[in-house]
Amino acid sequence: MIGNIIGISDGSLWPTFKEQTYRYLDQYTQLYSLPVLNGVELVWLHKDWWDVLTERIQGVYLDKQYISLHLSRPLVQSFEHVEDIIGLLYAAVEQFRVRNIVVHADWACEWVWLRGLDDLPISIENTDHLSMFGKTLDDVESVVRDFHITLDLQHCFDNDRSGNLALDFHNRFLNRIAEFHVSGWGGGGEGGSGEGGELGKHVPLSSIHQRTPLDSLTQNTILSEIFNDPTIPVIIESECGSVGDYESEVQFVVNYMNIVTKHTSG
Repeated sequence: MIGNIIGISDGSLWPTFKEQTYRYLDQYTQLYSLPVLNGVELVWLHKDWWDVLTERIQGVYLDKQYISLHLSRPLVQSFEHVEDIIGLLYAAVEQFRVRNIVVHADWACEWVWLRGLDDLPISIENTDHLSMFGKTLDDVESVVRDFHITLDLQHCFDNDRSGNLALDFHNRFLNRIAEFHVSGWGGGGEGGSGEGGELGKHVPLSSIHQRTPLDSLTQNTILSEIFNDPTIPVIIESECGSVGDYESEVQFVVNYMNIVTKHTSG
């Protein structure tokens, strides 16, 4: 059995289940009952979702070893006073065992109220090519301050097909990476084959693996950074079409992590 934390961002479930209620879906319960899923990342989109988030933590996710919380621009816009957000972030950590609070680098650049909150487990996430800020090492370092890093490996690949950017991020922030985000890249984006960049967003790694050798090389380049530290929590952001597809995606990443464990212990 792998020693890593493996989880799914519930934001990646939105394209599949958006027409249904966001509370206690049978699909959520079924998916998160997989024993290997010992982590979850919750996306907080609006102040009115606080009760929904806490109900889900106390219900579906209560037994998870690792819970992280991903903030969003609409969330901040929905609050009249940022002090209210800050109070709830402390509550998330103290009452609901949230161990990582993820903020995109371009938002962190704007949200000056984050400064001075270094006693919260905040991490800065690098951005994809569509963002004006947060793609480079220097961008992220300028806002990270005393925080940690959530390293999105697909975003790294989106900005640098060689895979070197992910390695550079790892080397620069060696002991400060709180979490990996993983998902596939299906073309599109800057320098890709699609138009508008959307085709490359959060493609299932398992489906890429089943296509061409070049696609498999892409998938391996994205995932290979995990070899550098198999103890860091891994959150899957792939967007799948059904619970069964999510189960296949989880199993694919788990199998990869088993290889990592054998590689690092051998």
